[in-house]
Amino acid sequence: MVLGSRENIINALFRIASKNPDKKNITLSEIAKEAGVSRQAIYQKHYANVDDIFNDIHVTITREVLTALEQIINEKESVSIYDIIADDMIPLIYKYRQWGKILYHTSIDSNWLTFLHKKYTTLLMKSNAQFFNHGPISNKSTVNIIMNYCFSIIAEWIAEEFPEPPEIFAKKFKMIMSIAPMDMIDITDSSTH
Repeated sequence: MVLGSRENIINALFRIASKNPDKKNITLSEIAKEAGVSRQAIYQKHYANVDDIFNDIHVTITREVLTALEQIINEKESVSIYDIIADDMIPLIYKYRQWGKILYHTSIDSNWLTFLHKKYTTLLMKSNAQFFNHGPISNKSTVNIIMNYCFSIIAEWIAEEFPEPPEIFAKKFKMIMSIAPMDMIDITDSSTH
């Protein structure tokens, strides 16, 4: 692949998504036009289809994060998954905050959350992680709920126009994870106060 071509194609896709956040489908022709290259050049030299571009984006964003997570989970015996996310994953996620913001907050990639769930849930279920599930649901369901919660918190962070640096947000993430959602917000009768 020619140096810069991959980035040009991916950036073109993200520019289209930024301009059209409700757009659900995108074509190679649209990407080629935005990138200033021919559709044939993308098809012959880079990506066979749009799904290949999304797959490349998914792998690029998660490769380093998943590798670090797997290594940490398997090496450390007594560490909180929330500390791992805050201290090790959030700085890596921050590197791809612009891409993540678009993936989380536009309609362009309906497979993004499914991809994340599959990767992270599979890793956690296969790891030597200890589950302290005190709830009435299975470990897998608990992992899915917690992953959704974590993904939502991270998605809101990177959605900011200028997200806080990871060192600052990591502390807030740990604080949020230590508070039950019921303690953060509730609807009460204001006439009783």
